[in-house]
This record gives sequence, C-alpha cells and structure tokens, in this order.
Amino acid sequence: MYYFINGGGREFDHLHELNNRNWFIENGIKTLLVIPLAIKEEHWQERWNNPTQLFDGSPDVTSITTYTDREEAINRINSADAIYFPGGSQETLIRRLVDEMHLLETIKSATNLKAIGGGSAGMMAMGESVLVGASTIKRVDPGLNLIPETIFDSHFTKHSRLKRLKKSLVDLTNYLGYGIDENTGAILNDQYEIMKIIGPGTLTKIGKNREISVYDQNTLFN
Repeated sequence: MYYFINGGGREFDHLHELNNRNWFIENGIKTLLVIPLAIKEEHWQERWNNPTQLFDGSPDVTSITTYTDREEAINRINSADAIYFPGGSQETLIRRLVDEMHLLETIKSATNLKAIGGGSAGMMAMGESVLVGASTIKRVDPGLNLIPETIFDSHFTKHSRLKRLKKSLVDLTNYLGYGIDENTGAILNDQYEIMKIIGPGTLTKIGKNREISVYDQNTLFN
C-alpha cells in the first residue's frame, strides 16, 4: 500500500503530476476512486462531480458522492485500485463517510487497493487523529485511522502551523506529526516512510522523540 498526500492548493495539478510521472501505471493503478465528501454540496467542483474528465482514461476515474447508492458505493470501493479524498472540511468528510454512509470499514477491508491519497482536509482526515479548526485548534477528533499513530496538518508554512502541530502532539505521545505545504505532495510507503516529495514546498516531520526534520524535493535538513 502506498499513500499519496498533499497539503492543499492545486490538488488537480498534484494528481496530474503523478500521472505524468507514470506513477499510477508503474504501481498497477488502473481505477482511481475520488470521494469528494469533504466538499459542501453547493461548492462541488464540476470535475470532482464528474471526475471522468480528470485524466484521459488513464487511470479510469470514478466517484462516490452523497447521491450514490450505498450498494453501488461499496462496489466502486471494491473495484478501485486507489482512492483519493479531495479537500474541504475534515469534519464533513468523516461525518458523511463514517456516520452517514458507513463506508470506512469497506475501505479498510478492500483487498484490491494499492494506494490511498488525500489533499488538505482529505489528507488530514486520514490520520488516526485529526485536527479540527482553522487558525487555532478547536479540538482533536478521531480520524479515519488509515495511517495509524499519525496526525497531519495542511497549508503548513503559509499559515505558520508548526506551533499548533507541536501542541496537538503533547498528549499523543506515540504519534508522528506531518505538516505539508500547499502545492506540495508526498508519497509514503506501507511502513509510512517518506519516499518522495513532489512540488515546490516542504514536508515537516515531527518524530516520536519530537525531533523536527524538513524535507523538500532534494534535501533533508534539521
């Protein structure tokens, strides 16, 4: 299993970059399922609502929305090689996916999945815990736990979020923290290790000993 995540901004550009690098093909991903449940209904972008326009058939793109019949949603999850959660509201995504559509366990038990990804709020919801709040932390809620003992923050450098990420980790003693800049993505392997940074910004990692490391496309520096 791979994880492809980004800190928000140009999510389409990030997915196109992965596609241009043949990352989907190299990893046997023929069907990408987009789950835009974090986006409020009135703000759905046409491409997310009709994601077959995203790539020219490689990979094939399907979607699940709040209008999708649950049985059909389960079929699409079980047929997908990869899943992507676009940004929006992490609270909305978790409520719809877990409490209303009851699809989280289906995702976790899907045997065909080779990769799961998310951008901004979609990425933040993937951790075992999730930050709720914009400029300040309102609370820390349970996340989707697709990546255990991890908490993510997005739009990281632009909004100076290192302090709040460090604060969120005070009581999460065994967790890793990841802060990712806008227009910047990362690929993690099945051990949740950073394999690659894509884009102009940085990924900041706070380790279990609370050491801070910063990654960009070319360098690692403390």
